[in-house]
Amino acid sequence: MEIAKLCDAIGANLQIVVNFGTMNAQDAADLVEFCNGPVTSTWGHKRDSLGHPEPFNVKYWEIGNEMDGVHMWHYSWSAQDARKYFFGGSAERRGTLPPMPDGPLFKGDFWRSRGLPNQKHLIRFPDVAVGSDSVWVGPDTSSIVLWTRVADLDSVGAGNYYEMDYENSVLKFGDGIHGNIPPSGYYILCEYTTTNHDGYVEFVDSMKSVDPTIKIGACMVPDASWSQDTIDYILQRMDFRIIHWYRHEDTTSTPDYYVRMAGPTRLFKWAYNTRRFIDTYAGIYADSIGIALTEWNWILWNGTWATPKADASLASGLFTADVLGKLITAEDELKLEVANYFCAPGHDTGYYLAFIGADYHRRSAFYAFKMFSDYFGEKLVHRDVVSDFYVVGNDAVPFITAYTSKSQSGDTLYLIVINKHDTLNYETTIEITGFEPKLSAYVYTLNGDSVYSTNEEDPMNVIIRDSVITNVSNSFTYTFPAHSVTAMEFVRNVTGISEHEALPEKFVLLQNYPNPFNPTTIIEYHVPVSGFVKLSIYDILGREVAVLVNEKVIAGKHRVRFDASSFAAGVYFYRMQAGKFQETRKLVLLK
Repeated sequence: MEIAKLCDAIGANLQIVVNFGTMNAQDAADLVEFCNGPVTSTWGHKRDSLGHPEPFNVKYWEIGNEMDGVHMWHYSWSAQDARKYFFGGSAERRGTLPPMPDGPLFKGDFWRSRGLPNQKHLIRFPDVAVGSDSVWVGPDTSSIVLWTRVADLDSVGAGNYYEMDYENSVLKFGDGIHGNIPPSGYYILCEYTTTNHDGYVEFVDSMKSVDPTIKIGACMVPDASWSQDTIDYILQRMDFRIIHWYRHEDTTSTPDYYVRMAGPTRLFKWAYNTRRFIDTYAGIYADSIGIALTEWNWILWNGTWATPKADASLASGLFTADVLGKLITAEDELKLEVANYFCAPGHDTGYYLAFIGADYHRRSAFYAFKMFSDYFGEKLVHRDVVSDFYVVGNDAVPFITAYTSKSQSGDTLYLIVINKHDTLNYETTIEITGFEPKLSAYVYTLNGDSVYSTNEEDPMNVIIRDSVITNVSNSFTYTFPAHSVTAMEFVRNVTGISEHEALPEKFVLLQNYPNPFNPTTIIEYHVPVSGFVKLSIYDILGREVAVLVNEKVIAGKHRVRFDASSFAAGVYFYRMQAGKFQETRKLVLLK
């Protein structure tokens, strides 16, 4: 419920991964009904009773997680066999699969004893095949001993006995009189065969019987050696193919930095190969099967941490910006359904967008998202980029990548450039055709002292800094700093008269455009001297409902986009405060 409320608050769409291992098809259908069903349905009524009568209308669902990876075996149903994933059956919950270690933690269901009588432990992946289970107990993972299964604990005295309730998939221990009590803190391992497990096909059929409008993705594809009838039977039920992608290098030398920065190029090489595979083998179903990049990031999981918090560094922001640009430009070709960054604010590891600790601070990847959110338009514009490049394996990686767009009205042109070079400031020539820009342009630069600069100690190390250039024409030069992301905002010279624009002489809050609007609008404000500015949105009752700007702003003309997707239609007000200056204007949201 909390995550759904968060999505409501920020205007996001909820996407859910159905746990293939711990759930069956009916469980999944019940979850769909809970999320999307009317209040008159059984599970819709339950949602209503918890305070959310309106359906969540969850559109995208995965059947996973990562069932195609052996590294997930220790916490998921053992379905690396694609046929078992699609059609279900039985699988072993015992032993190890490489490259997992041989420790029992990865061999079955694992608990720590609470030291209480009559302990019960719910088996993770029901149903348990009768007679297939074995249970070990011990003080550590290297000295666990096998206990004996009995049909009824009440029929035995003290001893190392346990009972398995096969109907409910529950493991039971004794009370010290009938069966011993595993001492507090002791490890308990249960190996077994899970059986009668539903497959992807049954999951999809059950879920879509509740809501046929949802889209469901698979983390595997049918084997090309199967019969075409079998392949077609599956593909009819596959709305998208799930992809998860990360980088894992953890080294510090310059060549290895460039290996990391080849990540976006390699990611999209893989994505296009996946698209070609679908187009080749899916036949008439190919056009209806999309790609969903439901997890992506640059995460360093090797554990050496030679560069502390490298995945929270500026380099991660460069990577993120390049992926975002490629996602936007490749959406149609790839038939991209979803692209989710992993993950939002958290408490420790570096791959979160922001860190929640004693002080909340934003990381460079957050600012990469902000660049494309605030300084990129609604319509893509063709661009040609000529750049030096380097080679990693079979991949040529350009040092400079660029992405272009324009506003809905066509009066503003946007350019975002990523310079991946770790030391070289690139002097470039920017040529603009079919658009007459004003002489001045806003420039927003994300950078730091080095590619491994972070905000972990000082949240101002890696931020977006504003500036203004005044040499803009249809062909002009600009030097992009090393290891930077730069956004430029060009405004059309409507009159055709070229004039140098001076800094504002006073604070000004302009009327938003368009107004009325739905769902986004632009608010422009002028700042004659650098200083702290707050720009907030208020509802008709005077309650502050959004803060658009709340930071030090350099002197100049600024624009901010207000996205009201999650707001109800009506009259709102926006107020700018800067020192003694205050001004309020009205805006109208239509739905």
